Amino acid sequence: MTPDPRGSHWRRWAGVALLLPSMACASPEVAPSSDLALLDMSTGIEATPAPDTREGFLAVLAPLPSDAVRVTYDVEGPGGLSGELEILLLAGGRRREAWVLELPLRDGATHRIESSAVQTEDYAWVGSGGDLEIERSPLGALADAYLGLPQSERRVIVDSLDSFRSRIASARKSVAAPDREILGVPCLSTRLAAQDLCVWEETGLPLDYRGNAFSLRAREVVMDAPIPPDAFLVSAEVKREAPGPDLDPHESLRRLARQDYAELGPLLHPGLRLPLG
Repeated sequence: MTPDPRGSHWRRWAGVALLLPSMACASPEVAPSSDLALLDMSTGIEATPAPDTREGFLAVLAPLPSDAVRVTYDVEGPGGLSGELEILLLAGGRRREAWVLELPLRDGATHRIESSAVQTEDYAWVGSGGDLEIERSPLGALADAYLGLPQSERRVIVDSLDSFRSRIASARKSVAAPDREILGVPCLSTRLAAQDLCVWEETGLPLDYRGNAFSLRAREVVMDAPIPPDAFLVSAEVKREAPGPDLDPHESLRRLARQDYAELGPLLHPGLRLPLG
């Protein structure tokens, strides 16, 4: 079985996402949806400046330990399947996954498999050429709605994000600490069903993964990685075929300001991977 870059593995690997349902249920009593009044949050961490650009807001919404992180993996699977996976993450929710795999055939030939999955603040797509699966990303619409707010309301939203991450950090410390180190990066070992993995919690990425279908192990980790000029190039075909975002960005920001994380919780895990499809 060939690993599917669109499968649910990546979402399950974001270990901190396991805490999101309880975080959503623990949100304070909801304020009137028409009011983004200032809230007393007592986050316990230094307040993040409220950004005044699209890129700045997205970096607060989807932070990383550096502006760009690249992890390259060795991949092994059944029937002699082997190859590599490269994941490039940018602060602000940009992400690219590229698989290059080879499968030996009975006649001695090799079947080459290449696939990629890309997300930007406005689009997300899987595949290439005429075989694309495309959806619209909600991140850009959220950023545009944020920029349409007065400074006082932006401050509430950024404080809510600070509060969310402060509570996640506290919950993470109370559960377990990283117990392994791979390529100099601490990671937390865990087991989900028949999958063993070690998660780099700041990025949500596994550095080691062993499952029934395939396995992978990080070969290289690069912080502040160089970004190829075409890594996140959006084709005219993607723009033409992408349906509109599935949420009301203004209402989503109102909920976020009230510390109601139920809707946007899936977007707030480290290394943000959009729950599309």
